[in-house]
Amino acid sequence: MFDKSAKSFLVNGQAPVSLYGHRLPQPALADALEEIGRDAGMSFYRGDVARAIVADVAAGGGLLSLEDLGSYRPIVGQPLWGSYRGRQIAVPASPSGGWTVLQALHILNRFDLAALPRDAGERFHLLIAALRHAFADRYAWAGDPAFGPVPLEALLSDAHAEAIAARIDRAALDPALVTEREPWVAYGEKPLHDPWPPGSGSTPAPGAGAGVRHGTVHVTAADSRGMLVSCTHTVGDIFGAKCVAGPGVLLNSGMQWFSPRPGGPNSIAPGKRPLANMAPAMVYEDGRPTIATGAFGGRRIISAIVQIVSDMLDHGFTAQQACEAPRIDASERTTFVSDRLGEALLQELDALGHPVQAVREDHHLLGIEFANATAIALGSDGRMHCGVDAIRPCEAVGFDL
Repeated sequence: MFDKSAKSFLVNGQAPVSLYGHRLPQPALADALEEIGRDAGMSFYRGDVARAIVADVAAGGGLLSLEDLGSYRPIVGQPLWGSYRGRQIAVPASPSGGWTVLQALHILNRFDLAALPRDAGERFHLLIAALRHAFADRYAWAGDPAFGPVPLEALLSDAHAEAIAARIDRAALDPALVTEREPWVAYGEKPLHDPWPPGSGSTPAPGAGAGVRHGTVHVTAADSRGMLVSCTHTVGDIFGAKCVAGPGVLLNSGMQWFSPRPGGPNSIAPGKRPLANMAPAMVYEDGRPTIATGAFGGRRIISAIVQIVSDMLDHGFTAQQACEAPRIDASERTTFVSDRLGEALLQELDALGHPVQAVREDHHLLGIEFANATAIALGSDGRMHCGVDAIRPCEAVGFDL
């Protein structure tokens, strides 16, 4: 079924055995990239490459057309801004995990996490509660604003963060944050909060879809002038749709980010952008970029970025300390807790009402138990300090140019 995929990625019918330093020739893709480079990308959208892709998709029963490719236009815009501990946080304005990162940070801004030990049960209780409230809103309300009203301004407002923070009990988890079904189903059908202003006429609708497997990479980069880049690229699932079309082009599986339920903010529609999990983020201080961070790992990216920002701004962690610190993930019905945090924390969270599960962190290529994160921090002296995941495959490289 996927003969072209096998030809592109397998070596003598077997998966490549080496993670680093292995050469994987892809001559068909190389030819396509050369053609795309010669005509500024037009062949990918309207030329021979496009026709080959559409033909292969049609042969497999797909619906992609030349008009679909030819009419696509990238959206270039300004970032979405939030704040945390007096710093400015920039994330993509497109439907992404960045929205939920900002909302969780705005809620946590109402608590003095710096006064608590980093691995204290109370700190993780507050962190999990803030994330669960933010995810509840994500699963209920988030989607492409070009296709319907999304209460993004209200979700990121001080008033909404204050209301949620006031609802968080330090002595116990709100029972409304514990669902029998996965939260994207439960809150998609019955939202936990109503962020719409009175009289707006908007009503709850089925919300976001799910997705945790990944075919994503993240790159964080800096140069000697203090320029910072945080870039996440994905084909969705592992190897995307598993289908190589045309001259070596791997198709993504972005359809999985939509909700299959009709009538909701993240339901499937032609030309619509799905709600992605990617959350590249930049931290600014006095108008100057000081931190760039991001991760790959599906839905678990969001919890990871919130914790990295908190670790660096609340607890003074270096970029490396923040990326390698043990974390939790609160995106699902059960909160996953790194086994490196210990049994005592697990018991404390359980006593506070959290449904928790210890997860062993393994060093392997597809390990995304708590996402795979990188970060770069620029010091006031102009020096760059990088951080990479210490358990999952990740790499830091410097060049003296």
